[in-house]
Amino acid sequence: MYIEQNYESPAIASQLLQDSRITDWSVFRESVTQGLWETPVAQFAEWVRYEAASDSPEVDPDLFDEYHEHYRPGFTLNEGETEAQLQIRANAFDRNKTYQFMTRNVGTWDGNRIGGLLMGGLFDPLNFVPLGGALAKL
Repeated sequence: MYIEQNYESPAIASQLLQDSRITDWSVFRESVTQGLWETPVAQFAEWVRYEAASDSPEVDPDLFDEYHEHYRPGFTLNEGETEAQLQIRANAFDRNKTYQFMTRNVGTWDGNRIGGLLMGGLFDPLNFVPLGGALAKL
């Protein structure tokens, strides 16, 4: 009976999640995805979607509580924000929190993490701007 109680304890599951580390390949894959989302072009596209979503109905601040679909702890409602804009911000908040959770036991200077972030940012067109000047001189 003692063993069964310990296996069913939420504290054990919580400790297991806190101490676990994802594989090196998963760190690299998640870092590439995060690197793609952090490029200026992706940030600009998300900002354009946010601004275009201003015509949906506004969220009532009194109804924005833990029962709201887009409520998250530590996430606040901006004044005059619409439902679609709130959804865009909530998705970005979730994406960042997921990456933080998955890489919580990975070192900041881990090669898979840095390599993934650099590879994700490699596809940003702004990286090719310095090449334009060199190509123009040819």
